[in-house]
Amino acid sequence: MANFCKQCGTPLDPSIRFCPECGTLTEENVTPAPQGSSDAKKWMLVALAVILVGGGGWYLGRSGKTDAPAQSAVPIVPASPKTSAGNSAPVAAPIEDPRSNFEKAAEELAKYGLRYNVDATSYGHSPDGFMVLDMEGALVIVDRVNQQVASIKMGKSMGPKGVNGILDIPKERYKPGSHVLIPQFRIYDAVRDNDAEYGTWEGTTHKFPIYCLYEFDEAGNIVPGMLTSGKGANPSHYQGVLKEQRSVDLANLFLTEIIPLCDSCNRR
Repeated sequence: MANFCKQCGTPLDPSIRFCPECGTLTEENVTPAPQGSSDAKKWMLVALAVILVGGGGWYLGRSGKTDAPAQSAVPIVPASPKTSAGNSAPVAAPIEDPRSNFEKAAEELAKYGLRYNVDATSYGHSPDGFMVLDMEGALVIVDRVNQQVASIKMGKSMGPKGVNGILDIPKERYKPGSHVLIPQFRIYDAVRDNDAEYGTWEGTTHKFPIYCLYEFDEAGNIVPGMLTSGKGANPSHYQGVLKEQRSVDLANLFLTEIIPLCDSCNRR
């Protein structure tokens, strides 16, 4: 390994004792060449090789790619359907029951084993129940609150007009004062309660007359008033106060459904 002058760095022959440039004694001042210089050159060559290889690989990889944009990770939301005018298509409305109130009333009556050809009905006016007038002039009422059904025969308050006299009631709606109706309810599968003494019975059918006072409000709607009854098929007087809420509910439902029933008759 070559020696160098420690004073000036001149390469020295191992056989000489003095530096030919500065005259320094070689045995005392010479030092071996630093090991790091050789190692540094080696590392520089390695680094250069890595750069060349890496750069060439990047170029080759880059040259094989297309210019297509990268795929997005955001999910695609389908657009709302468009109409011919370019606007969003309207949301379909809920499907309504295609059956008429006449059909619905007939089906509900059938659940009680009653078959009627409905000619007019107040069905849909009140959630508590409804009335039906059939083709033969029969009048029927369904009280949903108390689960009772009754046919109705109009008493002497209607005179010879009978049930058909109900259709004339709207003509009186703006007359002041009290009015009277005496429906004869024929309640099927009736309960023998505290009002069982009124009217008469045929098995489980209660023939129950109720004396109904009513008035009209400013809008022409019926406002129920005092309700009473009497004993026997045709009471001579009606002084018995109704004791059962189911009896009161039936009579009040009858009164409040009269106008909607008449309106149905007028539309047919």
